[in-house]
Amino acid sequence: MRKSLIRALLICLALCFGTQFATSAQSTPTPRPTPTRRPATVQLWHSWQGVDVDALTAQIALFNKAYPEITVQPRAIEGDLRAQVLDAIKSDIGPDLFVGPSDWLAGLVDARRVAGLGSRLNDADRAQLAPSAWKLTSSGDVSYGVPESLDTVALYYNSALVKDEELPKTAADLLATKPAIMFDFYTTAGLYFGRGGGLFDVNGLPSLRSSSAALLDYLKSLREAFPLYKAAGLFLPGRIPVVADRGFRDGQTPFLVDGSWKAADMRVELGDKLRITTLPPIAEGKPWTTLIRAQVYYLNINARESDAATLFLKFLLTEEAQRLRAAVPGRTPTNFKAVSEANAAFLAQVQLGTPVPLLNGLWNVLDQAVADVTIRGIDAEIVMRSAMDAADRLALPKATPTP
Repeated sequence: MRKSLIRALLICLALCFGTQFATSAQSTPTPRPTPTRRPATVQLWHSWQGVDVDALTAQIALFNKAYPEITVQPRAIEGDLRAQVLDAIKSDIGPDLFVGPSDWLAGLVDARRVAGLGSRLNDADRAQLAPSAWKLTSSGDVSYGVPESLDTVALYYNSALVKDEELPKTAADLLATKPAIMFDFYTTAGLYFGRGGGLFDVNGLPSLRSSSAALLDYLKSLREAFPLYKAAGLFLPGRIPVVADRGFRDGQTPFLVDGSWKAADMRVELGDKLRITTLPPIAEGKPWTTLIRAQVYYLNINARESDAATLFLKFLLTEEAQRLRAAVPGRTPTNFKAVSEANAAFLAQVQLGTPVPLLNGLWNVLDQAVADVTIRGIDAEIVMRSAMDAADRLALPKATPTP
C-alpha cells in the first residue's frame, strides 16, 4: 500500500513540475541548452528496482516535456552491473550513461571507461548541488559523474518499543542495547572517524599510522561490544559478522544501524512506528561521523549520444528532478533544496559525515581488521599493527584525466 502511495506521489510530482520545468526559466537556475533538434536515444543502465525505478520513470517523463526529441531508454541490469558495463564499453556496445556508487570512480577512471565532464557543466550547473557531493565524483580537478543522491548510515528505531526521551545518549550506550548492525567497516566507520581517525598521509597515500590512537580505540570498542552479540547468538556466521535486521523487523530489538537504502523497506515493514534519527555521538564534541557515498550517473567515454546524455545530466541537477528523487524514502538528494521531510534525518547525518575517499584496498584492510577483533577475538593492538602494515603496502592508483 505504501509503495503504491509513493508511486502515486511520484507521478503527481512529475505532472505538477512538468509545465513549470518546460516553461519557466526561474524554476531552473541553469539556462536550458539549445535542444539537439535531432532525435536521439540515450541508453541508460542501472540496477534499481521498485520505487527507485518509479522515480527514474517520473524524471524521464518530466525531462521529455522539455526535450521531446530525446528518448532516454533505461535498462535494469541483473547481476554484476559494474562488470557488465566494463565489458560492454570495452566491446564498444555499452550504454551512454550508467548508474553506480561513487566507490567505482577510481577503477573506472583508471580503466579509462568514463568521460570527464569538464566543460560539459558550467559553474551554474555545479552550484545546484552541495560541494560535498561533487567531492565524491572528482579525481583531482576533474569531475567524472553527476552525484544524484547520497547514501549514509543512520539510526532506525521502533517508536512502539522506545520513546524519544529514552534514545541512547552515546555510541557506547547504543551498542550496549545490541542493535541490529553489520560489523563491517562501512557501517561502523563513524566510530573511527569520530575519534579523529584518517585514512591517508599528508601526501595522499594510504596510511593509518598517524591515526594509530584512534584506530586502537575504535577496534577496542568493537571487541568489547561483540561478545554481547555472540552470547545472545545474534550474529550470522561468515567472513563479516552480521546481526540480521529480522530482529528489528519483528520487534525483538528497538534499534537498527543501517544504510539509508533500507528506509523504503523498513517503512513498509513498520509503518508509522518507524522513526529515523542521527546516530548518537561517541562523546561530547565527537559525532558518529558516518561515511557518505553517492549514487552517480557516469558518462561512457565512448558514448554515442554524449550531447543528448549531457542534457539529461544537466536536468538531473535541477530542484524539480531532485524532488522526484527525494520522494523515495532514504534517498537524500544532492540538491539540498529538494530534501523532503522524510529524508531530513539522513541529511542531518550526511552533514555530520565525511565523503568516502578513493579507498580501494583500504576497504579490505579495515574490513579484515574489524572481523579480526570481533569474530576472531584477536587482540586489538595486534590487529592495529597488522592493519597499519597492510595499509603501508597499498599503492593508490593515480587517476588519469580524460583528454
